[in-house]
Amino acid sequence: MRYYLDTRRPSHRTDGRFPLKLAVTRHGDTALMPVAAFAAKDEWDPKRQRMRSRYGYGKQVNDYLVQLMMDAERVLQDLILSGAAATMPPTAVRDALARELMDAGDSMTVREAIEALRATKKAKTAGIFRSAITGLERCGKFLDRPVTAVTVEDVKAVDAILRGHYALNTRNSYMGIVSQTFKRAHREGVIREDPCRDLKFTTANTRSRALTLPQLRAILAADPGTERGREYLDFFRFSFFSRAANPADIAGMTPESIYNGRLEYVRRKTGKSYSVRVEPELQAVIDRRGDESHLFAGIAVRRQADYCRDCNWFLGDLAASLGLPRITLYWARHTFASLLLETGAPVEIIAAALGHSYGPRITMGYVTIREKAVDDAVRRLYDYVAGTWAPG
Repeated sequence: MRYYLDTRRPSHRTDGRFPLKLAVTRHGDTALMPVAAFAAKDEWDPKRQRMRSRYGYGKQVNDYLVQLMMDAERVLQDLILSGAAATMPPTAVRDALARELMDAGDSMTVREAIEALRATKKAKTAGIFRSAITGLERCGKFLDRPVTAVTVEDVKAVDAILRGHYALNTRNSYMGIVSQTFKRAHREGVIREDPCRDLKFTTANTRSRALTLPQLRAILAADPGTERGREYLDFFRFSFFSRAANPADIAGMTPESIYNGRLEYVRRKTGKSYSVRVEPELQAVIDRRGDESHLFAGIAVRRQADYCRDCNWFLGDLAASLGLPRITLYWARHTFASLLLETGAPVEIIAAALGHSYGPRITMGYVTIREKAVDDAVRRLYDYVAGTWAPG
């Protein structure tokens, strides 16, 4: 047995230190047991098996490690004398040591484990992890429990609470993150059994967020009565008439984004390039709301999240006043796709208009959706909304 500084993965700690583990090796096979001690690479002396003396807190860590090794040797000696050690692989010895020596209170908390996993994710996924942590705050002290102390029953209790407060797909997202966290802990040898092993995931169909043609016409024709309301409605129009561009992309559009009558931009979410023909409906919104620096100035002068929140509240109230479902900006994208299908556009044209891939990847590598075909399909859609064209 010897101590091992585990630097195989990035540190999850704010001080950048890595976990020390007790390595149990037999016939070339090794199992690792966390020992609730941490060190930076330059603090640990692997040859001498101790913290380097120039670190003031090293003495306390070294005293702890010496005592822990003595206790581990005692447990191992008992296993040898009883004859049990003769057939035990390193993992079984490690588990026996953990049962005898390690206090569950020394382990990382569930919150810390989720944060450690979140730190490895890209921005969008990291945002989902933050939402999950907020949702799990409803579950009593679950987030503050040691990872090593969580049981199958604890996970079931958390699942029941989430099911009582959130839609099924949201519950799936949050519990999926919990499951990922414990699978990682199990894979790294922090826990012996995965308490999420019995979790079941079933999906629910997402409710429709597309307006019908009469509903869309009612929204577009509405007069909110205030200048701020008219601006928010124009923002919805901008999204719809730009082939459902999202707020983050609209915020970054400038007059230079229009070239030869086409709106050219790269979608932030996917990194894909878009080329949208500027139809008269979109140009009318730009003429009203653009300035010398932005195609839609309103969102550029405010914090984007605040602008979208207020816009969504306004759209919801406006729709409700017309006897329609409460809507958000995202309804523009769903409505665009739904009505484009209603005009008879084939699925591959709709996918191209939205910037989605369609069909097997190899096939799509040889097939190019012509730009003019997409432009013509989108123009028919806008004429359909205006009542100047009808299918058939």
